[in-house]
Amino acid sequence: MLRTLLMSLGLIVGVAGPAAAADKVDLKVSIIFASKKPGPVDPALARIRGTLEKSFGGFQSFKELAKHKIELPLKKTRQIKLPNDQTAGFTYEGQAKDQEKIRIAIPKSKVDVGLRVQRRKVFYQAGLRYNDGILILALYLR
Repeated sequence: MLRTLLMSLGLIVGVAGPAAAADKVDLKVSIIFASKKPGPVDPALARIRGTLEKSFGGFQSFKELAKHKIELPLKKTRQIKLPNDQTAGFTYEGQAKDQEKIRIAIPKSKVDVGLRVQRRKVFYQAGLRYNDGILILALYLR
């Protein structure tokens, strides 16, 4: 009987563990300015330089303009101000298999996209015009 009780408790704890972990995620957002004009790559971007240059091959210089750490509770939206006087909203929509569902909305630019991403991998949302280039949001989910 004790063995059955312990096994049942183990199953309950095993089921409750992942659900509790999915109640929120931590999102790191780096706002990057990319230009087609020749120039340096900001040393602050050293860890992602290779993927930036590969993903955005038409651009020659990259500068980190701002960095944010955001806690995203399930189904709640958190916003950050962008350098182009727009606001980006991030919503954690839960899990789908081994991926997390994140929604990014930038209403003034008519951006509203749902993404499925893996934790601990950098992903990008880009294309907003800014000065003589674009803004790139480098996102990392923990």
